[in-house]
Amino acid sequence: MLENIEIEDFHKIPGRGLIAVWSNPPSGMKPSSLGLIKGEIFSHKDRAYRINGCEYIKSGLEDSIRGNIGLLVTELSSEDLVEEIKTMTPKEYMKGVLLTESVDFDAIRLRLSTKRTIRLLHGAEGLCTESGEFMDMLKKHIFYGKDLDLVNAGEEIGDIFWYIGIILDELGLSFEEVMKKNNAKLMARYNKKKFDANDAQNRDLKKERVILEGK
Repeated sequence: MLENIEIEDFHKIPGRGLIAVWSNPPSGMKPSSLGLIKGEIFSHKDRAYRINGCEYIKSGLEDSIRGNIGLLVTELSSEDLVEEIKTMTPKEYMKGVLLTESVDFDAIRLRLSTKRTIRLLHGAEGLCTESGEFMDMLKKHIFYGKDLDLVNAGEEIGDIFWYIGIILDELGLSFEEVMKKNNAKLMARYNKKKFDANDAQNRDLKKERVILEGK
């Protein structure tokens, strides 16, 4: 399903059906590019629509919207949506992938050029890889019957701490500060100061945020 499509309004055209005035078409988008979006689905105000056609609005409607791109659409029922999901092809799925990918690569490259982002990325990648190695060790124990290598487990945990250290240093935080706030948050979450399933599922996120912000 396409995201971020903004519709100004819908109009009924006699003999043609429903047309949606598209407020934010991609830069350079023209009706001749219809092949990229025909058959795609988008949502608007909790309703779903399939795109059947695309054209410039010329006549028959208010002067203020003439010249805009209009989408000829069909409103879909919940049953229609279920059927669409069942019949989606990889090619149709890829249309949505490419239309919703963040492609402002110049801006992305600029954000990646800072020391702060590079260090945080290094730390985040390390957390993922070392956590994955710990999980792989646990997987082999559970599913393959391999003995737990406690020395390796300690090694992976140490590596995880190392990457956390990079992140903390870049953010100007300390292990002690993070540990203290994490504990205070949990004590506020659980009324009896120990785990409770009801408290875990009914968190006061605003209260926890205040604690994390140190207010």
